[in-house]
Amino acid sequence: MAWEGVTKMFLKKDLHRFCVNNMFNLVDDAHCYGIIEVNKFIKISQNRFEEYKDLHNLTFKDKRDRWKPPNKTVYGYMFKFIEKHDPIKNVIVCTNKGEFTDLVLIRDKLTNKLIKNPSDYTPDDMPLEELLLVWGVLEKQYLMAKYCGMDFKIDDVLLAAEKIITRVEGHIDSNSLMYDLLKNG
Repeated sequence: MAWEGVTKMFLKKDLHRFCVNNMFNLVDDAHCYGIIEVNKFIKISQNRFEEYKDLHNLTFKDKRDRWKPPNKTVYGYMFKFIEKHDPIKNVIVCTNKGEFTDLVLIRDKLTNKLIKNPSDYTPDDMPLEELLLVWGVLEKQYLMAKYCGMDFKIDDVLLAAEKIITRVEGHIDSNSLMYDLLKNG
């Protein structure tokens, strides 16, 4: 619905100040609709539901579900599209234990089916733009696994990164930790 302009806000139960003035991929379970920039957040209590329900196309069922105790407040994050994907891209959503997810746009080049494990694909025919997106996701997953205890398999992440490093070299930050690890051991 956001892609069609019906919703202009997403909701989270917690406050995430880092979202403001940052860009994200807008995804659901299987699709990426484009890149959004979050402009501001709004603290929404139950008694302000009517005021903001149209910005996220909220129903009264949503009100019952999202504001049930102990959640007396939710946070709405106002956004605008920076880039809309047309056609909408199929993605693999890599979930972690937090409220935010990463995505990997990976397809098997022979079957055109989505691949569940980043280390199982070969990037030979992928466009550079897609490879750069995959590199960014893999780098975030590596850092979150290494330093934040997130549940990403470091070996799989590094194996996938090794497969694409020669194609993305020169287009990525050579000072990044993962790049340095792969190049210099």
